[in-house]
Amino acid sequence: MILNFYVCIIYVDDGQADKWNAYANKFVIQLIDPIEEDDIKKKSGFVLFCGIVRHLASCELFRKQNGCFINRSFVYIVIVRRKKNMDKAKLNHIKFVLHDMAFLDIKRASAGQSKMGAFILASCFIEYLAGFVAGKETTRKDYKAFVKNYLPQLYNPEMLYRDLRCKLVHNYSEGGSYMFVYAKSDLHGNQVAGKMVVNLEDFIAGIEVALHKLLAELKNDGIKAKKAEGRFDKIGLISIAQHVVRK
Repeated sequence: MILNFYVCIIYVDDGQADKWNAYANKFVIQLIDPIEEDDIKKKSGFVLFCGIVRHLASCELFRKQNGCFINRSFVYIVIVRRKKNMDKAKLNHIKFVLHDMAFLDIKRASAGQSKMGAFILASCFIEYLAGFVAGKETTRKDYKAFVKNYLPQLYNPEMLYRDLRCKLVHNYSEGGSYMFVYAKSDLHGNQVAGKMVVNLEDFIAGIEVALHKLLAELKNDGIKAKKAEGRFDKIGLISIAQHVVRK
């Protein structure tokens, strides 16, 4: 027996995918669960075909009866969530504030001999970026996840959070894990007297790589952009007022 089936791929905006899926279910149309646009781009036609065949084989209607398949034709609908990019103006504003203001302030502090101030700003900056990845106000868990996924592996997420972020920012002290230096790149990451040496210029360079990685994701990854946009819409970002109008 020949089993015919047809595939229709429909691209819909992310927020509409579930609505389309529910509507199609009313009409005995065979559905594949909504998938992300980036995922379907990675699938070859053969892989998609195999997925449909496996789904057919799992359905009771298509099980063999008396050794034969039911001779029928079916329509398959593949609903794809279209990737939604962040509004360009909003993305440009986030890039301006994070890079031109916050990050370059770290560089300016370092160049202007405010070495400890640069370390403090850099530690705070990690938390800013972590919030855009998490899509909300940053928690301890978010900070540590960002360190693990975006910064060089030599940094221990728990130690960096506890002994640098908390002790340095809140108490102007250090928790016992780090020795802060500058202009000593050859010592960066080494253990000296039971502490890991953190050289300011290398620390800043690692954060800069993380920043550019995140900004690229906000431009190209619709899901991450949506989370970052939610963080921006809820909390906002500070900036210097250019004009002040007195009443």
